[in-house]
Amino acid sequence: MSIKNVSKNRSVLILIFMLLFSCNRNSIQNEIKSVLDKKLYFGQLENKILHGNNVCVLSDILLEYEYMYVVYLEDSCKPCYPKFVEWHNKFVDITIPDNFTVLFVIQGNNYDFFMQQVRAIQDVDSHFYVIMDPYSEFIGVNSKIPRWVIDASMLIESGNRIKLVGPPWMNNDMEDMFLKIVNRTIAK
Repeated sequence: MSIKNVSKNRSVLILIFMLLFSCNRNSIQNEIKSVLDKKLYFGQLENKILHGNNVCVLSDILLEYEYMYVVYLEDSCKPCYPKFVEWHNKFVDITIPDNFTVLFVIQGNNYDFFMQQVRAIQDVDSHFYVIMDPYSEFIGVNSKIPRWVIDASMLIESGNRIKLVGPPWMNNDMEDMFLKIVNRTIAK
């Protein structure tokens, strides 16, 4: 499938999503408000973070970065591979401070297999962090957070508290909120 077709399919899915939830807009806003400042948990996964060929622990990463987008993906999920590529490509266009990174939580067993599927779409030099989650632990320890929120991606601060739901490039307001949040500490 070409990138053009993936983008077209993604646009159709977004339109369907908007139509389905346009009547429930207040409900969605209320759910987002209810998860803001809630703590995101990683369970035992926080000790198994991949960065290149290294294994890291979450506490060390959070010493270096004050903010992190957590992007949940599933291996063998066709839309997840282009989503991984999109996250890498979009942050080329957005100027971000040094206190920010991205952590992909991938429900699956094999990082190399996942990356083979990604590279079939586009060769991506993954410079972000990755957790492989073979037993869906991440979903389990965050069962009080609506699944659609987890799937939408979340910006967390160094205390693992959710600060923003959805990717920053969703619209100009989201990008402005994202930049205002991550740049707040720089201005202090």
